[in-house]
Amino acid sequence: FLFQRLDAERRGQMLHLKAVVFLRPTRENVEMLAKELKEPMFGEYHLFFSNVLSNDSVRMLAQADEFELVKQIHECYADFYA
Repeated sequence: FLFQRLDAERRGQMLHLKAVVFLRPTRENVEMLAKELKEPMFGEYHLFFSNVLSNDSVRMLAQADEFELVKQIHECYADFYA
């Protein structure tokens, strides 16, 4: 397994790998993900969000996915306070 943050320094493309991305649906995270999708590092993206993703965020990600690499988007409702 390879774990990497979206804001980490890029090391080149690895288009033979699939990315599983788990994020809180904040504006900052969606913008970082959109930037990643415009210059993809991986061959596929499977997106999981810890709560509801706004329609504007979905639209932003759809516009950024020019290479059609996003294969699925799920909302897991995992935001909670312990």
